[in-house]
Amino acid sequence: AAAVEWPVVKAPTGSIGDLDNDGMITQNDYNILANYILKGEVVIAETGLSKEEFLRRADVNGDGLINVLDLTAIARLVMEV
Repeated sequence: AAAVEWPVVKAPTGSIGDLDNDGMITQNDYNILANYILKGEVVIAETGLSKEEFLRRADVNGDGLINVLDLTAIARLVMEV
């Protein structure tokens, strides 16, 4: 099966969802958040963001939790093109 290539979107205000700090929300941000959900805080160091900044950006839906709902929100942002 061919891999799905996701479109690139500009990050929303305040860089929410931009976990790789490249100024855009892409499949890479989705992958980083998925890894964070599976592996925990060890993933944060790989992003170059402080823990506080990572957690702020990862809470895409603003409910104070970082979970699959935020992952879904990033997927929706990426697919809105």
